[in-house]
Amino acid sequence: MKLTTISNVKSHLIPTSGGYPFPKYKSTGDNSFMFGLIMGIKNSGKSNLMLSILENEPHLLQKQNKVWFISPTVDDKVETFIKKYPDNFIYVDGLDIETWRDTIAKVEASVSEWKEMHKKIALLNRYLNKKTTKTLTPEEMILLEEMNYLQNVDFDKMNLEYVPINTIIIDDSMGSPLISGVSKQSKEFQRFAIRHRHLYTNLFILSQYPKGISKVLRANGNLLCIFPMRDHSIYQAIFPEISGLFKGRLDNLVEVMDVIEKRANHSFLTIYYDKLQYVNINFNERVDFD
Repeated sequence: MKLTTISNVKSHLIPTSGGYPFPKYKSTGDNSFMFGLIMGIKNSGKSNLMLSILENEPHLLQKQNKVWFISPTVDDKVETFIKKYPDNFIYVDGLDIETWRDTIAKVEASVSEWKEMHKKIALLNRYLNKKTTKTLTPEEMILLEEMNYLQNVDFDKMNLEYVPINTIIIDDSMGSPLISGVSKQSKEFQRFAIRHRHLYTNLFILSQYPKGISKVLRANGNLLCIFPMRDHSIYQAIFPEISGLFKGRLDNLVEVMDVIEKRANHSFLTIYYDKLQYVNINFNERVDFD
């Protein structure tokens, strides 16, 4: 193959005036919203890993940020989080179209309410700034009075710099048609999964059966955590979506999974594909292929 430069026209990053300064995630190394697929056999450590990710990212359970744990079952670890974070860790009993729509409606409401409050805070700041006080209209002054100048707002419990981050975790739900089916309901779920970052939301699916997760969902995940599988054909099934990070060689994936399996210590493979791209064992051991 021969490459020849024929012009100086380049694609470049377009500057924007919007955006929020979201915190960087320790688990991934950047601040992109996560669509994570955590895959492993029963008792491999999936839910423990998920809760560990939350503990590594404490801001997800603080102020206006919320975690929605959707599952028909609750173990002792999850129960501990429900009790420890009563305002930020919400349990949803089972995944069906009604519970899903209700959860998304609450996520959307939290974002809308924050944006409305953010406008009111900006208005109050204009009032408090001597340079801009005189620019307020009579209607804006009336609004401030009606809001009692936000004296009743507990700012310590608010996200002042960025929109509330919601994190949706789906566990023990592979029987739901939303995840593995081809119905209208599954299409609705897929549309959200593809656009999750537009609602400032992290999405995680925990599964014993990676093949049961639709290819559309697998292809759009940016964080994959894979525990050793008894059925090695699973590696071949999911390989097309991740082949680029393994030099296009299935044997590279199988080799690193064999290394993890021999450790027998609940280690897992981490694959991240976003602004950063890498393969790790756990979160702290980089894997490079020749």
